[in-house]
Amino acid sequence: MSITIDDILAPAGLVARRLPNYEHRPEQLEMARAVARAFDDREHLLAEAGTGVGKSFAYLVPAVLRAWEHKQRVVVSTCTIALQEQLIRKDLPFLAETLKDAGVDFHAVLGKGRNNYLCLRRLAMLMKHRERLLSNERHQARLDRIAQWAMTTRTGEMQELDFDPTPALWNKLCADGALCRGQRCAQASKCFLRAARRELLEGDILVVNHAMLLTDLSLPLSSRLLGEYKLVVMDEAHTVESVASDQFGRAVSNANVANLLRELYNDRTNRGLLGLMDARDAVAAVNQAGRAAEAFFADLADYAGQGVARSGRLQQAEVVPDSVTPALGALVGKLRELRKQAGNDEQKFELAGYEARLLEIKDMLADLILQKQDDHAYWRTCRRLKDHRQMVTLASAPIHVAPMLKKLLFDEAHSVILTSATLSTAGGRSENGATRGGFEYIRGRLGVEDGEDLLLASPFNFRRQAKLYIETRLGDPNRLEEFVPAAGEAIRHYVAESQGRCFILTTSYAMLDALAEDLEDWCDENDYELLTQGGHMQRSAMLEHFRAKPRCVLLGTMSFWQGVDVSGEALSNVIIVKLPFAVPDEPIIEARMDSIRAAGGNPFGEFQLPQAIILFKQGFGRLIRSRSDTGFVVVLDHRIVTKSYGQAFIEALPDIEVVRDEFCNQRNGRPPIPPAASDELWEYT
Repeated sequence: MSITIDDILAPAGLVARRLPNYEHRPEQLEMARAVARAFDDREHLLAEAGTGVGKSFAYLVPAVLRAWEHKQRVVVSTCTIALQEQLIRKDLPFLAETLKDAGVDFHAVLGKGRNNYLCLRRLAMLMKHRERLLSNERHQARLDRIAQWAMTTRTGEMQELDFDPTPALWNKLCADGALCRGQRCAQASKCFLRAARRELLEGDILVVNHAMLLTDLSLPLSSRLLGEYKLVVMDEAHTVESVASDQFGRAVSNANVANLLRELYNDRTNRGLLGLMDARDAVAAVNQAGRAAEAFFADLADYAGQGVARSGRLQQAEVVPDSVTPALGALVGKLRELRKQAGNDEQKFELAGYEARLLEIKDMLADLILQKQDDHAYWRTCRRLKDHRQMVTLASAPIHVAPMLKKLLFDEAHSVILTSATLSTAGGRSENGATRGGFEYIRGRLGVEDGEDLLLASPFNFRRQAKLYIETRLGDPNRLEEFVPAAGEAIRHYVAESQGRCFILTTSYAMLDALAEDLEDWCDENDYELLTQGGHMQRSAMLEHFRAKPRCVLLGTMSFWQGVDVSGEALSNVIIVKLPFAVPDEPIIEARMDSIRAAGGNPFGEFQLPQAIILFKQGFGRLIRSRSDTGFVVVLDHRIVTKSYGQAFIEALPDIEVVRDEFCNQRNGRPPIPPAASDELWEYT
C-alpha cells in the first residue's frame, strides 16, 4: 500500500481526520514536500518556518515515510530538552497511532549520552567500599536510594530519579567510557547502556540533541552509539554553530583536575580508590599533582601581562610555565606501576581507567597551554564561586566550525535538513508570494555549500494579533547610568499596559542587574512579582512560576531569548531593551571578528548584524505562539530606527503595525532624551 505526504497532511488527510480542531496549514505541506524532495534527491535543505507553520510534522512525516518505505534511518536532532520531549512523547506517538491503520509502522527512540546511564559495576564497587570512597553522609544516603532504584529501573536513566543525586556522586556511578569493561564486564548482560545502544541501533527515527549528534559524528563508525545513518534533520538549527563550538572545543578547570585527583585519593579525608590498596608512592604523586595544578591555575589567574587581552583571550602560548602536565605524567607512571603489581582484577581495571582519564586531561592541558591548534581561539576565565573559591578555566574553541561540520556532516550525509523559526536574515514579508533570500549568513557559518533554501512565513496575522512599539528618545543603551532610569520609566509604562505578563529581555547581566534595582520597589508597590534571572529560582522554575501567576514580570538575559514557549495570556508583552549584537567581550567572538577583519571583511556586516537579526527574531518570537495569542513587543533601543542598519531588523519581522515613541510622547511635556548622534563602531555593541 502506497501512502503520500498529501494523504497524511492535506486538508482531508489522515491527520485532519484524527484532529477535531484541525486547521490546514499550506506552509506545513509545502515544507513537508520540500523535505521529501531533499531526501529523494540526496540534497541538503535550509528551511525557515515561522511560528505556527507546524514544522515538526513537516519533517517528521517525510522522515517516517522514508524509514518505512526505504528502510533508511533518520536522525532528528534538537537543541532543547523541551523539543526532544515534545517529539518523543507527543508528536511521534500521535503519528504512530494515526498511521497505524494505513499500515505504516516505525520505531522511534530517544538517544542520550552515556553519562545519563547508571553503571551497575561501578555501583557495586561503590556499595562495597562506600566507607573508603564516600566521606559525605548525604552521599551515602543517596547511594542507598540509587541502589534501591537500580533493582527496579528498566532503563537506568538518571532522569528517572525523583531526587538530585548530585554531580559529585553521579560521576562515580555513571557509564564513563574510560571505566567501561565492555563485554568483559560481569554486568554486561544487565548493562543499561548496552541495552540503550541496542535499542538505538534498532530505531528508525532517532531523536537526539545537537551535542550528542556532533560527538557521535566525530567517533569512528564502530564506536558510534547511533550506528549508521545518512539522513539528518536538525531542528533549532540556529544554535548549531554555538553547540559545535562547545563540542569541538576544549576546556580544563582547576576544579576538573582537583575532582579527578580526589577520586583517586583525598588526603584530608583519607578516602579514595588508592585508600583501598598499599599505594604510598601513588598517593604522594596525587598530592604532588594537586599542588602543581593549584599553583599553575593560581598563576594563570594572577597573570596580568600582555599575553592576555581584556576579554581573557590568550595572545601567546604558555603565558605561565607549565608546571602541571609533568606532575600529571608522573602520577600516570605511578598508577601504571601500581596496576602491574595489583592482584585484584577489579582494581587493575579501575587503575587503568584512571590512567586513561589522567592522560586525556594531561594531553588536553598540554594542547591548551602550547596552543597547538592554529585554527582555535584560546582563553582563560576566572569565576568566584559561592564559597569564595575561584574557578579558573583554560579553554579553546575553533574560530570557524564550518570546515569541521562540512567534513563530518554535510559531506558524509546524503541529506541534512536544517530548520528553525529563525535561519535567515530576511523575514516573513514576501512579495507576491515569492520567498526571499537571507540564508547566506547561516550557510557560511555552518559550511553548507549546496542544497535548496525555503522561507515560510508564519501563518499568524500579526497585524491583528500584535503591535511593535519603538522608543527612540531614551538615550544610548551603551551608557547604563543615563539609559537605565529612562528605560525603567518606559518599562513601567508598558508593564502597566499589560498588567504584568511581561518578559524583559536584556543582553548582559550588567543591564539586567541595573534594571532589577530600578524596577524592584515599583513592582513591590504595584503588586507585580519581579522574577530576575540569577536569583533564587532556576530557569525552568521561573518559567513555571511565570505561567502560573498573572502579575509577573520576568527579567532575563540571553537564555530567555530562545527556546522558551509561553502560550496564551500568560505572556502579552515582550520588551527588548537592547538590540542583541555580539560584542567582543567574549574571546571566541573577538577571535571570529578578528578573523573576518584579517581576511579583508567587515565583522559588523558579515557577522554582528546578521547574528543580531536572527537573535532579534528569536526574542520577538516569544510573544505570539498560537492563532489566539495577542500582545505587543517593545524595543527600547533607538538604533532600530536611527541607524542605517536598523531597517534590516524591522524588515526581518512579519508584517506588523509599528508605533513610534508612544511612551515618550506621553511624558507630560518632559524634554526628550536625544539619541547619540555618532555612528561610530562602538555604538554597534
